[in-house]
Amino acid sequence: QGQIVAIDNAIKAEADAKKKADEDAKRKAEEDAKNKSKGELEAKYKDAIGRGDGGVKKKDWDNARAAYIEALGYKPKYQYAQDQISKIDDAKQDEINAKKKADEDAKRKVDADAKAKADADAAAKKKAADDASAAKAKADADAKTAAAKIKADEDAKRKADEERGKSKRNIPAVLGGDDVQYKAAIV
Repeated sequence: QGQIVAIDNAIKAEADAKKKADEDAKRKAEEDAKNKSKGELEAKYKDAIGRGDGGVKKKDWDNARAAYIEALGYKPKYQYAQDQISKIDDAKQDEINAKKKADEDAKRKVDADAKAKADADAAAKKKAADDASAAKAKADADAKTAAAKIKADEDAKRKADEERGKSKRNIPAVLGGDDVQYKAAIV
């Protein structure tokens, strides 16, 4: 916005300077008109119109405008120069408006690009956090499963050891007591 205000201020200053230059050119042309013959006035009018038309073709608005104002000094009632000055003013304003719009569009694009990048960065961070959380949950579940399997294996081994110990103790009683050969065989 600061840039737009600076452009507006520069345009206003330029317009004031051009207005003064236009008034000076018109006054000079009017003075010349009083002192010259009709033939000379016609030649100067045509020359000024020619320079104005040439400036319009080149889009040299300032010199074209000054030439048309000079032409009005020679023939103030001729509408052509006045119409051309209006067209020049409109064209200059259109250029100013287009520049402002382009600047505003560029600023909006920069802002939109920055927002899109920030959104993408936030989404990437969220995905990374979600992925890390999912990986931790999976690792925790895997650890619990492994711990449960180890405990189950240990319980099964302990139970098997207990069963083997019970069966060793019960065999002699089943066989009738002190069977020395049996005891020697299992020990």
